[in-house]
Amino acid sequence: MVERFLEDYLQAFFQRLADTYYRDGSRGWKYDHLEVTPLGARSMLATMNWEMRREDGSVIRRWRQSYNFVAGDGRLRILASTIHLP
Repeated sequence: MVERFLEDYLQAFFQRLADTYYRDGSRGWKYDHLEVTPLGARSMLATMNWEMRREDGSVIRRWRQSYNFVAGDGRLRILASTIHLP
């Protein structure tokens, strides 16, 4: 029951975020400088630079972000995400 509530909450949260990005003019995303660091047998840290882009390819915003992944049940799950502030 709690898991379903969290799934619904997260889906609504990310839909609102996507709608906001679209209103801001976002029509695509690009990442580069991907770095992957193993953290044991089933975990890893992935860090990359992101760009949110308009339809003409111009950049709306840029940032660097890290994701903590863990493998289990035949898939990868994100446990945490951190945005790197300048």
